[in-house]
Amino acid sequence: MAREIIFKDVEKIIRETLCLESDVEINESQGFKTELGCDSLDIMAIISEIEDFYATTIPEEEMSQLHTVGEVVDKIESIVA
Repeated sequence: MAREIIFKDVEKIIRETLCLESDVEINESQGFKTELGCDSLDIMAIISEIEDFYATTIPEEEMSQLHTVGEVVDKIESIVA
């Protein structure tokens, strides 16, 4: 699956989970806590939605290493490759 498609899917899930308007920019370098203002519950909700969307599971010890949108895209890309 193309990285661009994965990013668009992840972006859509982030927008829906955080109720972000379409004019809010989301890019791969953004940190969930630093730029997007997520707390740990927001991050868990986003990861849960991504797991459901891709019918996969990300181990908890790996979740704690996902700090940016790009890191999540990398992880999904490695799973679906």
